[in-house]
Amino acid sequence: MLWNGTKINILDTPGFFDFEAEARQCVRAADAAIIVVDGKSGIQVGSELAWNLATEAGIPKAFFINRFDDGEARFYKVFGAIREKYGLTVCPIQIPIIDGDTVIGFAKLVDMCVYTFEKQTGEYVRSSVPEKFSDMFNEYHNMLLEAIAQTSDDLMDKFFNEQPISRDEALEAIHQGIISGDIIPVFCGAAIKNWGIKTLLDTIAESFPRP
Repeated sequence: MLWNGTKINILDTPGFFDFEAEARQCVRAADAAIIVVDGKSGIQVGSELAWNLATEAGIPKAFFINRFDDGEARFYKVFGAIREKYGLTVCPIQIPIIDGDTVIGFAKLVDMCVYTFEKQTGEYVRSSVPEKFSDMFNEYHNMLLEAIAQTSDDLMDKFFNEQPISRDEALEAIHQGIISGDIIPVFCGAAIKNWGIKTLLDTIAESFPRP
């Protein structure tokens, strides 16, 4: 497929042991791996298999937490488990905005904005972060800054001195961090509804290994 002028080839393989050979073949041909994690069940054996295969191949890795629209999904619990298992290099790129038990949109941390789903038009409406979600947003935005600060001494100095890190600096740090393995980005969405897919594709085009 072509996205923002970038050709993206997607190699898809089931995350079961029965398909380990196929997954291994895909990893050999791929420039990066996106590990899909169920928002309800969290990290499973297939997730760890994909992680190990990508690590052995020495290619960049990312996580996509799927089905965040499911009422029984627990994005923040799953994200916490991923970060606990794989360390501070795990970097949130977007997080769901949940009002009660309903996902109403998501926050894009790099752009410091919220996209709210408009049921009547089927589109996302961009807005600033609502006050009621500001504490949660700031917590995860700080995790993003902490992760990208690991990629250079200059950004580390800015982070510890509480100086602003620009969007361009953040995007370049994410790009370099993904390639070097210093950043493991985490996305979220609902694949069947195409929620969160645009942000994933944007990041692939902007920050994943380039030809």
